[in-house]
Amino acid sequence: MHKIINFTFLLFFLTIQMNAQQVLKYSNVRFGFFFNYPAYLISAPQPSSGDGIRIYDKKGFIIAASGLNNTLEDTYNSEIQIQLKNIGLMTYGRKGNDWFAIEGIKENKLIYIKEFIGTGCINRLYMECPKDQKDKYVKIIDMVSKSFNPGELTGKH
Repeated sequence: MHKIINFTFLLFFLTIQMNAQQVLKYSNVRFGFFFNYPAYLISAPQPSSGDGIRIYDKKGFIIAASGLNNTLEDTYNSEIQIQLKNIGLMTYGRKGNDWFAIEGIKENKLIYIKEFIGTGCINRLYMECPKDQKDKYVKIIDMVSKSFNPGELTGKH
C-alpha cells in the first residue's frame, strides 16, 4: 500500500512539473516573427492591425512583441540609440549583424529589448518585470529571447 501511495504522489508531482513547463508558440502572420513562451501566461486581445501581441502574468511580468514598417528608414545604429534611452542603466548587451539585445534597470523594473532591424521592417521583443523579482523571471526571459526569430525584414507588411 505504501508503494502505491508513493507511486501516485510521484505521478502527480511529475504531471504538475510537465504542466508547469508547457510552452506555447506565437507566430505573427503579418510580420512573420515567432517565439515560444510559458503556457501559463495570459495573452491580451491582439490588435486589429495584426502587428503583435502582449502577454503577461498578474505579478508585473510583460512580454510585448511587435513588428513595424521601417518608414523612417531607421538603421541598426539609430534604433539601438533610441532603445538605449528606453532601458535606463544598461546591464547587458549583445549584437549581431542586423539585431541587438539589451537589458537595463529603469524605475525599479528590469527591461529587456531584442530587435531585428531591416530595410523594410523591424521586429521587436520587449519584456519587463519588477527588478526585485529578476531571479523569478530570468529563465523565462532567456527562453523567450532565444526563441525569438524574425520574419522577412526587407519588405513592408
